[in-house]
Amino acid sequence: MKRRIQRRSNIFLMEIIISILFFSIASAVCIQLFAKAKLQSDNTAALNQAVLAASSAAEALEVSDGTPESLISCFPGGEAYGRTLRVYYDQSWNPCPSSLSSFQMEVLLSSDRGMITAAITVTSADEVIYTLQAEHYKGDD
Repeated sequence: MKRRIQRRSNIFLMEIIISILFFSIASAVCIQLFAKAKLQSDNTAALNQAVLAASSAAEALEVSDGTPESLISCFPGGEAYGRTLRVYYDQSWNPCPSSLSSFQMEVLLSSDRGMITAAITVTSADEVIYTLQAEHYKGDD
């Protein structure tokens, strides 16, 4: 009689171990899926904000005279370097100093016979998130 009880308890323990193993594997897969979904959500949010920032720069090109200094009025905190305007953003996409930045928008301006061209690039840690080419005709200089 004792032997039968021992055999039943051994089988029951094996069933419990297999069940715990199955649920452990299932929970590991679920956690991995949630982590990937969070990463994809963060990347999508960054792309959306980059598109908005680049679109704002392209629209600001229409009201500017084609110089980085004129674009700075639309982007407070922006820094002009020759024909280039750089605007730095923190993790929440608020303008910030370059030392605290997580994202950077660079607007490279050029003009030829009244046509102002802007190459707009939004980056995050040297990784390009979004680029946009914009042109605006201001007339002959």
